[in-house]
Amino acid sequence: EGVRKPGFFEVPALQDCNAGYAIMAGLYDRAGYVELKTAWVIAAAIAFEPYIGIALKSDSRRIIYGGAGTLNLLPDKAVSPFVTIGCGGMYEQPKEEFVRHSRKWFQARAGGGLLVSLRFRASVRFEAANMVLFQEDDYQNVQSYTAGLGTYF
Repeated sequence: EGVRKPGFFEVPALQDCNAGYAIMAGLYDRAGYVELKTAWVIAAAIAFEPYIGIALKSDSRRIIYGGAGTLNLLPDKAVSPFVTIGCGGMYEQPKEEFVRHSRKWFQARAGGGLLVSLRFRASVRFEAANMVLFQEDDYQNVQSYTAGLGTYF
């Protein structure tokens, strides 16, 4: 028990955990993006992940929120690919309210990435996602690329 194993990577704590979180940063529609993602671990390979993020564009601020189901394809390996699919919404507030009004969009999200598990239950997460933002008479296709640190407990 008291002997420490050498190495930088470790098998993820997905087998015996209930929850987790990750703080992510990157690009959303070619704009700066920050996201907080929590996780409710249902099984070692399955999690429900609510998220909230903010993207700062040159002419507006976007708040992105929703939930996604995540499937870890190799939950017992230190480097695990995963896929995710979810839905939510996006609220866009322009910097100049006199130019255009704020808008609310629905969103559908699908993506995937890598979960790299490190020692002491730390993890690094890389994710790419495609989002379809839609209203009753309009839609946009947006990509996000993020990386961040997290843990499971």
